[in-house]
Amino acid sequence: MYLFDHSYYRASKNASRLIGRWPYQKYWESRICSLITIFLSTSQFVAKILCVIVNSDDKEAIIESITPFMIDIVVAVKYANAVFNLKTVSFFADFKLNYFYVFLYENELAVIQITKLLDRLKEDWTIFTNEKEKRILNEYAYVGQLVIYGYIVVVYITTMVFITEPLMPKWINFIFHLNETVPNKYPVPIYWYKINMEKHFYFILCYESICIVTLLTITVANDSMFIVLLQHACALFAVVGRQLENLPSRKNLENNWEYSDKFRKTNDIQYDYYVMCIKNHKRAIEYGLLFTDSFY
Repeated sequence: MYLFDHSYYRASKNASRLIGRWPYQKYWESRICSLITIFLSTSQFVAKILCVIVNSDDKEAIIESITPFMIDIVVAVKYANAVFNLKTVSFFADFKLNYFYVFLYENELAVIQITKLLDRLKEDWTIFTNEKEKRILNEYAYVGQLVIYGYIVVVYITTMVFITEPLMPKWINFIFHLNETVPNKYPVPIYWYKINMEKHFYFILCYESICIVTLLTITVANDSMFIVLLQHACALFAVVGRQLENLPSRKNLENNWEYSDKFRKTNDIQYDYYVMCIKNHKRAIEYGLLFTDSFY
């Protein structure tokens, strides 16, 4: 089975694919998903700005718009972190290429760092073949899976409650036959120029809901990828820590066909084991540095 189809990584993979940021997805799929994500995110942001302009003399409407604007800024930063990486874009800056060229190839450049991390993650599952080392990798990946799924459940349930809140009075009015006039209200203050907001209330509400879910998906994709890669970095150091804490004797190493056959380079098998530990520790440090470069 393909490693990233495992339940440990499936949620992060699917969320990243939806916004066009999964490194291994097809080029055309990535482009289409990215354009849709940017369009939906930008359009709802424009609607919020128009609402503030139209209601500039209404302090209550402006105050209600502050929180949605702050959320938009946070999401924009997260998406920018996934799209632009200064260390990779600087490669083009060194050659003094124009901004259009950078924009044209931003999709390929942006995934370089994440691709390296995911490639190393796949390699580590093949390098650490010892049963106890595999168990450590599984334990950390499983904890990451629990955190991600718990995070997703909380995020999307609260989002659905937030989206459906304006419809609650209408449902209550319909169920109990109250025959009261319930004003149309949107989850966040928005305004569309030359569109009858009352007449097309349900259509606009559906579109706004899709935009809100898109914003949350950007956050989920970025945060879940962060959790997956962070947990694997912790697992690498845990594996090396176990190797150093349980240094076997020369006799045990010679009787262990796995170590003696795979890592033996000289006549001193214990020395070879120490070299293996040092290389694994170096590998873990390199992964950690690459991780910090990608997210900080």
